[in-house]
Amino acid sequence: MINKLTIVMIDDDEDDLFLTKIGFRKADFDVNFIGVKTADDLFDYIKKNGILSIDLLLLDLNMPKLDGWDVLDALRSYPGFDDVLTFIFSTSKRDSDRHMCEEKGADFYMAKPSNAEQTAQFIKIIENEFSKKKHSEHATLGAARR
Repeated sequence: MINKLTIVMIDDDEDDLFLTKIGFRKADFDVNFIGVKTADDLFDYIKKNGILSIDLLLLDLNMPKLDGWDVLDALRSYPGFDDVLTFIFSTSKRDSDRHMCEEKGADFYMAKPSNAEQTAQFIKIIENEFSKKKHSEHATLGAARR
């Protein structure tokens, strides 16, 4: 039996959380979607469930209190966080943000979807990345067994 992927999205905008959750449902991408509004909510979730309960983290860059970079820095201290696929998204289109994303070890940096069509494209990218990761893990397991 294959477990559902757990996707945790941290975004202070409730509309973005809702639209993304609906987008996954419309795409028929069967996931366990957890939406949280603050870094504190995210850390509470991790405390209760563990960092490895998250398959994918969708992290908004521009948030009050702790921004996405601060959250990412804090998460790097968790053992096993490197196994969590991390997408940073933002309304910012600055090259410096893209560069910082690479420096801080996030897997992807994307423009924040602003409508249903862009959300559908965003979800398709996520599906493709999980498909690649799944094939890569199977290839690694097969090589390890030889």
